[in-house]
Amino acid sequence: MSTKHFILGTAGHVDHGKTTLLKALTGIDTDRLPEEKARGLSIDLGFANLDLPGGIRAGIVDVPGHERFLKNMLAGVGGLDLAMLVVDAREGARPQTHEHLEILDLLATRAGVVVLTKVDLVEPEVADLAEEALRRELAGTFLAQAPVVRVSGLTGEGLDRLRETLAEVLEGLPVRPTEAPFHLPVDRAFLRAGFGTVVTGTLWAGRLRSGDRVEILPERLEARIRGLQVHGESEPEACAGQRVAVNLAGVEPGSLHRGQVLAPPGLLVPTRRLDLRLRTLPRAARPLRHRDQVRLYVGTAEALGRVFLLEGDEIAPGARGLVQVILDEPVALRRLDRVILRDFTAQHTVGGGEVLDPAAPRHRRGDAQVLDGLRRQQGSGAAEPLLGALARASGGARTPGALAQDLQLPQAEVQALVEELLASGELVRMGRHVALARQVLPLRQQILELLERLAQAAPWRGGWRREEILRLLASPTPRLAEEVLNEACRRGEVVERLGLLAPRAHVPRLEPAWQEALRRVEEVLKKDRFTPVDWDDVPFLAEVEPRLWKVLEAHLLETGRAVRLTPQIVFLESLLEEARGILAERIRAEGPLTASRARETLQTTRKYAIPLLEHFDQTRFTRRVGDLRDLAWNPASKGDPSP
Repeated sequence: MSTKHFILGTAGHVDHGKTTLLKALTGIDTDRLPEEKARGLSIDLGFANLDLPGGIRAGIVDVPGHERFLKNMLAGVGGLDLAMLVVDAREGARPQTHEHLEILDLLATRAGVVVLTKVDLVEPEVADLAEEALRRELAGTFLAQAPVVRVSGLTGEGLDRLRETLAEVLEGLPVRPTEAPFHLPVDRAFLRAGFGTVVTGTLWAGRLRSGDRVEILPERLEARIRGLQVHGESEPEACAGQRVAVNLAGVEPGSLHRGQVLAPPGLLVPTRRLDLRLRTLPRAARPLRHRDQVRLYVGTAEALGRVFLLEGDEIAPGARGLVQVILDEPVALRRLDRVILRDFTAQHTVGGGEVLDPAAPRHRRGDAQVLDGLRRQQGSGAAEPLLGALARASGGARTPGALAQDLQLPQAEVQALVEELLASGELVRMGRHVALARQVLPLRQQILELLERLAQAAPWRGGWRREEILRLLASPTPRLAEEVLNEACRRGEVVERLGLLAPRAHVPRLEPAWQEALRRVEEVLKKDRFTPVDWDDVPFLAEVEPRLWKVLEAHLLETGRAVRLTPQIVFLESLLEEARGILAERIRAEGPLTASRARETLQTTRKYAIPLLEHFDQTRFTRRVGDLRDLAWNPASKGDPSP
């Protein structure tokens, strides 16, 4: 039988017997600090472990019950699978009973068991009344239907029944995901003689292995796992649902503290702005108002911040709302993590929520599109967040790997989701990237229609520059428009010739009435062969009026019938081909040529010979070897023939 791992935790009012109960159950005194032992009062988190029937092994977090130490309690209850609400049979529910219960409820704790303690000190009838009163207190909470077990930590009464009940409840819970990226909020950091730097925490997800590289957030420190301990035993691997001690190498001890998170390098992005679906407590003293200062608790971290309501001016006690929290310092969290908000003075719990976007952009209040997108994310899978991440991406397109990092999810899970969304038509593929079909398809259609209009308006042109097309398109998402244009080229819907883009079926053509003018221009350019006239003089010599000259100039250069070597030196391609033939014949007969011999061969001047030779070098017809020009690939040449 394989072992199932879960995390249990205590909750309840001070002096209701939480630590005594755990010592009776496990044999471990969770009060580890000298001050705790001296005062008989839990101050900080304590830890134990418990083996239960059915192959279940539980790590246990014992939390302080005094209101002064609620901050420490919050650092311990975020990763619980099951909470034991401990209530003294003599006193019944007390203030911290209520507050702990509210916090566990806001955190959506998966399961719970109510433990009525110190039953050895009361008559059975009194215990019955206490249980009835407790049931009324629990109505409407996640513990409304939870089993109630009566125990005595001193006599051992009810402990076997408690073990059986815990095992029964945990048997019905799915284990935490071990294939997800690992996530470990740090609750202690210390130096241990002979080991070095050690941090402890509850492994919320994934697996840790000796030798793994980890990132420590929000400071973004990197370290290596030197060793692992689970329940005090050295292990090569730890899995989700276990309490873990991690021995780290490569990090300064003074840089580690409670509130940090261990995660795979590059997975999480520290954030100061997050979107929440918030629920306020019914017993809150007043409504939560726009721009209220709060303390946010997530995992083992605490951060000051301010709440910005996305709709309305306040959230009444017991109501729900969409809010953005802007923090004074960064924290590391994930989508769907649960957070607790307390007032600025840390005297009262305001409410709690579910993280909808852990790295949210700034929103305008009342923005219907933003609110609709956040509502669709509530309780959803990863599809809506993925679509939202693409909608916000500055370029409009992302690789599946980048999306996995954006969403802090395993790449295999994101890749599978991307394939589903591609098949459904919500996404389109763009090379290695994907983008929203609702953004890409209209843009693609606009680009094709624009090019068709351009081709109809100027059929003599060979094409249009990318920047010219994007400027005319005037898209509100220019980077996405550029990606869509590139994808249209990859798909063959748009073709590129000589650095210009045109519709696939476009063939540059001149009106018949302009053919005679074109013939005169070409005659002028051919007249002196390899010493052509200055380009600005061509329309005058060919007797072409300025407006028609602009058409012929564009046609010649954009179709490649003429090639510009310098602003004033332009050759017909037919003459360049003739020059290539003459030079190739001479080089094959005599070997590589100097620039002077090439000039003599073409019967031209240095003014034209040098630009010609540089053009032939650039187009890989010739290659320069010292002061000589050889053919780029010449079997007769010695040495490396590569250009």
